[in-house]
Amino acid sequence: MKKSILTLFVLIDATISPQKIDLEFINWLGEMRIPFALIFTKSDRENALTIQKNVRNFKEKLSENWETLPNYIITSSEKYRGRNEVLTYIQEIIQTQQEIEQKVYDSYNGIDTNLGAYSPFGGDLPNGQGNSGNVFTQIL
Repeated sequence: MKKSILTLFVLIDATISPQKIDLEFINWLGEMRIPFALIFTKSDRENALTIQKNVRNFKEKLSENWETLPNYIITSSEKYRGRNEVLTYIQEIIQTQQEIEQKVYDSYNGIDTNLGAYSPFGGDLPNGQGNSGNVFTQIL
């Protein structure tokens, strides 16, 4: 069975303003239809207002090209902030993939099932395709 990337985590330093290379990479991921989520790191290294401002600025820059923003989680490795959210996100991605694989297996074996529509993308692509859910957003 072919193994595929279910989701790529893009690590973004929350202590600095949006970087052009990060924005370009995220847009490229969308163009290539690679599922991803943003992980804002180092949220313990600046005060909460600075982190909120940087995340807000990053989201504003992304909204120039994205109809719906990708999923994101704000984290701190030292204070374990966002740890449970990241683990839950991974768990739900795996569970969703297993459900899809089971439906495909059932369908292949003649079991009536509704495959439905699923997009592993956390947000709409610039062309409007994708999943418009933003389920795992955490705000300080």
